[in-house]
Amino acid sequence: MYISLTPELESRVKAKVETGLYNNASEVIHLDPRDKLAQLREQLKVGADQLDRAEGIAIESKAALASPQTSKRALQSTPHVEHRSSRC
Repeated sequence: MYISLTPELESRVKAKVETGLYNNASEVIHLDPRDKLAQLREQLKVGADQLDRAEGIAIESKAALASPQTSKRALQSTPHVEHRSSRC
């Protein structure tokens, strides 16, 4: 099946592929949202479990979140961060 996208949607699809989360535009279009939601829930669970084990890192800025190299350095230089969970 072939579909035509508006320039804005095409730009969004390309941006999603460039994040590395998708191999190509077809995956962006065809991925079942329920599957993606399940993947996100699993990733959140992994992250919450890491925080519960005091394996979190301090992020100094929003820009640090976007940079894999900065995040890797933070992991190496910050062994543990105290976590106060409000989860039940």
